[in-house]
Amino acid sequence: MHIEIASINCQGARDYNEDSHGQWQNERFTACRGAEGAGGEGGGDIASQLACATVLDLFGRNPTLDGDVLRSMLETANESVLAQQLLGGLQAQMRTTVVFLALDTQTQQAAWVHAGDSRLYHFRHRCLLERSIDHSVVQEMVNNGMLTEEQARAHPHRNLISSALGAQDGSLEISVTGPVSVQPEDAFLLCSDGVWEHMGDVQLSETLGCAMSPKDWLSQLKERIKKKKKKGQDNF
Repeated sequence: MHIEIASINCQGARDYNEDSHGQWQNERFTACRGAEGAGGEGGGDIASQLACATVLDLFGRNPTLDGDVLRSMLETANESVLAQQLLGGLQAQMRTTVVFLALDTQTQQAAWVHAGDSRLYHFRHRCLLERSIDHSVVQEMVNNGMLTEEQARAHPHRNLISSALGAQDGSLEISVTGPVSVQPEDAFLLCSDGVWEHMGDVQLSETLGCAMSPKDWLSQLKERIKKKKKKGQDNF
């Protein structure tokens, strides 16, 4: 199985960038991870980078699609963020969402795990097959029939998350999906809310459908998001 990876990380209109991403590969496994920090300058960026480093290091020691192991990786990353908070100052309230994808080229399967509203999308035949479900206030409203997915993307409380690494009240919720089968030409997108609040499921599928490569797809997404020219546009 041939895997091609492309990535972008844009600051948007913010004064700082709290998003981070990373990847890891060996002859059998590929892992990709994205995160969106919260907590302000000097906090969220540290939390997201720390979570990234911790999760990728743990996976590198024991690459697997086992859901319990993937969940444990995020729990350990959470402990790392909580320990860093003890340093105080700008880091005292830092938190981060996280989404992590693991691919096994030998079994041709994938599994993913997430906390918060950083998302994973799985496309097949350039159509959306599945995506992660946010841990957020508006997602609960969608689940209860109070909002549509489209309304949720523009809701003023769309950024209120109900789970994140670094939460000190024991509210951490982690969701694991898979393993699921992967077919040739499948595509995965890991992104922060700076992408999905501007690009709905249909738009993501449309841009993927006319993209010549993963890099071209991300370039199209970047241009569309930047054209929104939203004041205070988030990192993406």
